[in-house]
Amino acid sequence: MATVAKKKAGRPAGSKTQKLETIKVIPPTCKKCGSAEKEVLHTKPIGVVLLDGREFSLRKRRVRCLACGQCRFEDEFKPVVKSTA
Repeated sequence: MATVAKKKAGRPAGSKTQKLETIKVIPPTCKKCGSAEKEVLHTKPIGVVLLDGREFSLRKRRVRCLACGQCRFEDEFKPVVKSTA
C-alpha cells in the first residue's frame, strides 16, 4: 500500500499577508430625531445580492426609534464568506 502524504494546515510558506479594506460602520439614524437608539420589530432575510461583483447577504429589518417612536426599514448587507473546504 502506498502512503498518502498529509497536507500541511495553514498558509503556504512564503505567502504574504493580504491587505484588507477597512470598513467604517456608520449606524443608521432616525430621520425624524437623529437618534441611533432602536428596537427591532421584525427581521427578514432576503437572500444573496451582487454588488460590484461581490456577493452579499441582504436582510431587511423593521425598527422603531426609542426616542420618538418613528418606524423605519433598515437594510443590512454582509459579505458572503465562501468556504474553500
